[in-house]
Amino acid sequence: MIDIHTHILPGFDDGARDFDEALAMLAEAEADGIGCIVGTPHFIPGSFAPHGKEVKEACHELSERAAENKISTKISCAHEIRAGAGLIPRIKSGEILAYGDKSRYLLLEMPPVDIPIWMDQMLFELELEDMTPIIAHPERNRGVHKNPMRLYELIQKGCMIQITASSLLGYFGEATKLLAEKLLRNGFVHFVASDAHDSEERKPELSKAYLKVEELSGKDSAEKLFRTHPKMALAGESIIVPEPIPIESEPEDFLSRIFGIRKG
Repeated sequence: MIDIHTHILPGFDDGARDFDEALAMLAEAEADGIGCIVGTPHFIPGSFAPHGKEVKEACHELSERAAENKISTKISCAHEIRAGAGLIPRIKSGEILAYGDKSRYLLLEMPPVDIPIWMDQMLFELELEDMTPIIAHPERNRGVHKNPMRLYELIQKGCMIQITASSLLGYFGEATKLLAEKLLRNGFVHFVASDAHDSEERKPELSKAYLKVEELSGKDSAEKLFRTHPKMALAGESIIVPEPIPIESEPEDFLSRIFGIRKG
């Protein structure tokens, strides 16, 4: 399996504290059957904003330490980018990292409370550059809970969707679990990743979620979400996905349960 969203690279954000914890996370990933892991530190201007050069250096050092410790899981890097203005020049300059050498796919995080009205313009600008946003964990976004069809619209505009493995297992609450399952069944989901932050509570684990996806939507779907699509994204290859099935908005009593959603 390939884990395209983790905070394993140390010292940049709220993820691994140091290289010792990063190695512990990497060993856990290997034991869970993850053959490649991508460190994606937050890029949030004014908060966490490590330069791409620093991220690549940390990735290289972790790879060397992994080899010294005989850990076979491969390591790559990108950013988890907070949606906002001015992304394209920063990606082209190397300040912000997209996936792989071709920089065709980028991991994009929306604000947790809503889907900004300016997202459409930003997506249009990315499309002109042949860049495809992968929206990180939208099942934890309050705006998506309120109106899942907004996410449908983003997919129609060329976005792809990554949900968190632990969302499917109930870590972020029942409402988020139910929405993640519904997004999966309706064809909204193109990647599942761990969003791992440490070696104890939010580990780099995918195997349990793989079995859950297999149960809900079949083995072919699980293979695409955990192996095929991630491999293609890292290689900058075109990923063709079917039309999702529209989702109706949920009643207000369902929405009232979302306010316990965790951030990160």
